[in-house]
Amino acid sequence: MADSFDISFQFAEQYVRFSKPEFLQVYIYLLYYHAKNNILPDAGTIARDLGLTENNAQFILEYWGSRGELIKKDGQYSLPDGKTNNYPASQSLQNRDAERAKPGYTAKEISAVASANPQISHLFKEAEKIYQKPLTPSVFEMLYSFIDWLGLPVEVVLMLLTYAAKHDKLKAKYLTSVAMDWADKEINTYETAESYIKELEAIDSAEHQIRCILGIYDRALTQTEKKYIRRWTEELHSPAELVAIAYDRTVANTGKLSWAYMNKMLEAWADDNIRTSEDLESHDQHYRLQNPVSEKGGTNRKKSRFNNYNDTNTTDYGKLEEQILDMMLDDLT
Repeated sequence: MADSFDISFQFAEQYVRFSKPEFLQVYIYLLYYHAKNNILPDAGTIARDLGLTENNAQFILEYWGSRGELIKKDGQYSLPDGKTNNYPASQSLQNRDAERAKPGYTAKEISAVASANPQISHLFKEAEKIYQKPLTPSVFEMLYSFIDWLGLPVEVVLMLLTYAAKHDKLKAKYLTSVAMDWADKEINTYETAESYIKELEAIDSAEHQIRCILGIYDRALTQTEKKYIRRWTEELHSPAELVAIAYDRTVANTGKLSWAYMNKMLEAWADDNIRTSEDLESHDQHYRLQNPVSEKGGTNRKKSRFNNYNDTNTTDYGKLEEQILDMMLDDLT
């Protein structure tokens, strides 16, 4: 008789959060009974020893059989070969997930899990409300894979679905990509998912605002264009009013929308800590006072007390824009 038995790391990761207590109780009892007697108990023995009805015990045996944790042959259940710790305790969950290919699930397996787990059953019901139609077998399998394969909690999967539906992105390819990304980033609690979604909403809002400024309504943005917008909003923290001015000056100087031209202008303003249209106007006015236009149309640069020194503490954005345009034209030749 064995004096101990193992519950694998994989088993705990897959089932402890999602199974009813009596299902786990029966499974642990099965391992205990097998270690002691080298056979598995039948439903009647399980029911008597654990205080369950025989029908309930039989249903739980069938559940574990549908999950591959038990093997049924000629009406008798047995443990699969090598049912021990499949993964060393020192191996991280992330590494194990990376090595494990996405499994396939049958409708029977998913139905058994939903019957045993109210949380997963609730997920499927809420998903039908979000999709506004009955779920297809492929959607059932996809949603369950987010829980079983990627390890995302039910509440996080629901938040993902809600966010995707809000943006009309309920295609399986998109959902799977986002779910994998969330799993990689360990967005696996309600709090982390809520915080991340707020970040995404802020990015979406800024992107929409800039699209309106630039008059882009009838097409999707390219990845390069999105990078420019993220640069302006997340790194330079350029407010919309400055983006609008930069766009106006870009079109005035180049005759079209030029992302690179706008980017250089906004970078220069950020370097000079210009954050509002008032800041920019004040800066431009200061420059005009320091460098008045002469009667001949030139600029009388203010001299310091050193005769040969030009006061260059103030940036001439008009000349800067000309320099940017010159650089861009040089790049094209």
